[in-house]
Amino acid sequence: MLPFQLKRIGLITSGGDCGGLNAFLRGAAMTALHHGIEVVFIPNGNVGMYNLVDFKPSELKPVILDFVDDIDIGKSGSVAGNTRIKIKHIDEPHAWERVHAGMKKHKLDAVIICGGDGSGREANRYHKNGVKVIHAPKTMDLDLQCYSVGADSAINQFRKFLREVKYTGEAHNRIIIMKVFGALTGHTALRGGIAGDADTILIPEIPPDLSVVYEHMKKAFFARVESSPHKKGTYIIVVAEGLTDIEEEHKEQNETKIGVEQQIIRRLTEMMKNDPDIEKLMKKNHLFVKGQNEMPEIRAVEPLYLARSGDTMAMDINFGMEIGAGAVTLLQQGLSGVTVLGIKGNEVRYMPTKKAVERRYVDENLVRWYEMMGFCFGRKPSECKPVLVQAKANKTPTRVY
Repeated sequence: MLPFQLKRIGLITSGGDCGGLNAFLRGAAMTALHHGIEVVFIPNGNVGMYNLVDFKPSELKPVILDFVDDIDIGKSGSVAGNTRIKIKHIDEPHAWERVHAGMKKHKLDAVIICGGDGSGREANRYHKNGVKVIHAPKTMDLDLQCYSVGADSAINQFRKFLREVKYTGEAHNRIIIMKVFGALTGHTALRGGIAGDADTILIPEIPPDLSVVYEHMKKAFFARVESSPHKKGTYIIVVAEGLTDIEEEHKEQNETKIGVEQQIIRRLTEMMKNDPDIEKLMKKNHLFVKGQNEMPEIRAVEPLYLARSGDTMAMDINFGMEIGAGAVTLLQQGLSGVTVLGIKGNEVRYMPTKKAVERRYVDENLVRWYEMMGFCFGRKPSECKPVLVQAKANKTPTRVY
């Protein structure tokens, strides 16, 4: 007999939406139904949990197999709905009592919360307030200790956008800056930028020297123009949204009010205006028109929320279903306050949620490899020092990220 007899559980998708959430819902629901456990999709995340006590039983029925089977696991978003609301932020002294009353009313034994670092910390609060809970990792920032559902889909969306924005960049000989996800870390910018063949990738972990970016840009852009039979070229800069340290000593007092991409445009434009080589290079390539086309134009694009939409990648579909199944299994074994990391063979891997949500930063050793391959990270390239490690044979693949 299992340590904890589950009869009914609730599934919550919390925080921002992304690809893979529907796969998580189906994976968890199908596994639970297989074991005779009823499943309720909590509407709209913690908003639904807070208002659970007000739902009539007829309004919150357990899902049936046919409904779960029809969930489009390749579709982004969540059929259960998302919200960024946290119970701790609700101005109600008896908020947790409402949660418990709602769970009792609808006979929920436990919940599974799929979300990022904030949702993971909220899951820990559920645990501390006496709710049996498992956290399933989800974030496009890739900054948890484990892989998180939604990351690969977002990275592939940014790769697609970068490829497409090059077309317009080349058509107008423009320099393009694209801002992507990464509030505190640069994993998504790094992976999406490399896959989309960007030229410069600026991340929070590496304070940028824009003079280095400028020299890299000037050399690469005009080399492309000169080698093109029709004098066409572009240059792509990817910027993580969390990057704020743009040459602090040069900042004007009001510059913090504009976005980081606009700060970069201002700096690079100033450098071009003060560089006598630019006029010479423009004239050499028959691009110069005084007062109208004296230097390459810099444009910024920000497709952040579009990265949440579109098709879910196979990696996130597989991973989403597996962590859903693994989370149910952990609940069956009586665990609570832990994060499911994934399935490896017949193993369900997990760790305490408070450890799982500790921030993981980009490894600078990885950056050095890409600097060696010609990518710019806003600094002078540092030496890559490889270490050789002979791996043992393994029947399961190591995750890419």
